[in-house]
Amino acid sequence: MDFFYSLRFRLTVLCLLTIAIPQSILMFFMPFYYRDMISEETKALTESNISSLKKNIDIYLDDLERITLSPYLTEEYTNALIFRAEENYSQSQQYDLFKTNQTISSMLSNSLLNTRKDIVCTLYSTSDDFGYLMTKDGLVTPQPDFKFTQQEWYKEAVAADGKAVFTNVHAQDYYPTPQKNRVFSVARLINNPYQHKKPLGVIMADADTVILGQILGDAKFNVSSIVAVLDSDNNLIYSNHPISISALDQIKTNENTIYENKEQYVTVSKKLDRVNWKMVVLLSNSEIKSKLRFVYLISFLLAIAVSVFVLFLFSILSRLITNPFNKIMRFVKQLEKGDLKSRINIEGRDEISKLAEALDNMAYRLDDLIDREYKAALSKRNAEFYALQSQVSPHFLYNTLNGFLGLNRLGKHETLEKSITALTGLLRYTLDQKDLTTVSEELLFLERYCSIQKLRFEDRLEYNICCDSVVAIYKIPKLILQPLIENSIIHGVEPLDRVGTIQVIAGLTCDSGVPYLQISITDNGAGFNHESLSEDEDEDEDAGVGLANVKERLSLLFPESIFLVSSKPGEGTQVIIKIPQKDVV
Repeated sequence: MDFFYSLRFRLTVLCLLTIAIPQSILMFFMPFYYRDMISEETKALTESNISSLKKNIDIYLDDLERITLSPYLTEEYTNALIFRAEENYSQSQQYDLFKTNQTISSMLSNSLLNTRKDIVCTLYSTSDDFGYLMTKDGLVTPQPDFKFTQQEWYKEAVAADGKAVFTNVHAQDYYPTPQKNRVFSVARLINNPYQHKKPLGVIMADADTVILGQILGDAKFNVSSIVAVLDSDNNLIYSNHPISISALDQIKTNENTIYENKEQYVTVSKKLDRVNWKMVVLLSNSEIKSKLRFVYLISFLLAIAVSVFVLFLFSILSRLITNPFNKIMRFVKQLEKGDLKSRINIEGRDEISKLAEALDNMAYRLDDLIDREYKAALSKRNAEFYALQSQVSPHFLYNTLNGFLGLNRLGKHETLEKSITALTGLLRYTLDQKDLTTVSEELLFLERYCSIQKLRFEDRLEYNICCDSVVAIYKIPKLILQPLIENSIIHGVEPLDRVGTIQVIAGLTCDSGVPYLQISITDNGAGFNHESLSEDEDEDEDAGVGLANVKERLSLLFPESIFLVSSKPGEGTQVIIKIPQKDVV
């Protein structure tokens, strides 16, 4: 949980709020922008192509319209049509009839031969329902008794009064045999140029709808598409792909989106004003969406790439920022543990390096200050220690010499001589300049001391000294146990009228999982009421000095040591010393 409060976590949140999240949001909304842009560009490109196709169709219609002007090209053609329109034409001489028919046939043939191959035929019909039909194969007699003047295209041409009229797609029902092809036509009423408003007949040119495929076939759009042309009655004139009736019904209702064969199309239309037709382009919506999916994919990959790059860059930069702080944290923890010798080195000239330099200087000065204060305190402590240690020897010597005086008064000179020899060994041990000794050497000293005392008390004193071999080499303060043995003898055994026993045991024990060196000194002497005494008092001044001396020396050398005293009047006294094993090994 500490990570959520760390500087690195805060920098991460800052990075997400300022860079990653806005960038991800931008990458998420970009496809929507490109979706509209692609749709608009597709429609704009389609409308541009439709405009280009419209111009091509207009050029073709101009060519088709010029065919209907062929009667006005020569005076011969015009005169032939005027003669054919006269009321007494049928009563004319055969030569004149033949010549007129030949001229009209030649006019239609020439206009047909000089035009595009997709012009199927040219037709000239008179007001008396007589027709001249010229095909690629030559002059053909129209269907007998065909009422030309009753046809819609004829009526529209008459109503236009000399202007070209484009018809919707229709069947060529005036052919002598039925035709499979459906055509669209341009018709024009031919007026007498010499007599205004006197119609001579109607000329019409039929064009195959295949020409629309040739014009529209080269149209290219950026998605799959269907191109269709509808006439003024919304009948299909041409389409480059099959279109169902349901799709045509949707086109007729000007739907923006059309469904065809489980495919969705977007419609773009343009009206051909000259012929009153409509050109419609159906654009595949699935392909538009596929392009959008590509944009989505690119945006997604770009978002991931940018996010990974930002996070990678952030990781590097954040480490450059947080690593010095982590070094400072580790350095501070070393200071907390008391390791004032550790140092921190952060290169740079920024605020972090200056902070590290200040902490380093602080640790150096603090270490120097503590070192000086510690040495001063240590000097004072050593002075106190040596004063206490020097206090032992005179006290012991005083008690021992008193014992020797007693032996001399009793006339026990042999015992006195042995005691003096033993005292010499003891003095040699006490005069040694070492501050510490081993447990075995200290217990050997106690055994010599007790032997001297036994020379004095004879059978009234018994002692037993035991040492575990494991703790024999452990280091303890010299003469730390002698005052305790002395108290047991002088204040415990001496007042008794029975045999007094002193037992010293040194071994290894464990308390709360911590190993200790334990030394216990037990006697069955007079004892005392320990609860009524203070820490520095005993039954008399000498005993108090001995206990206080040992306890003070232990606390100076081993702050974690334990000093326990238990005693009851008439039952004896026990003193237990516990020193942590780590301090004496």
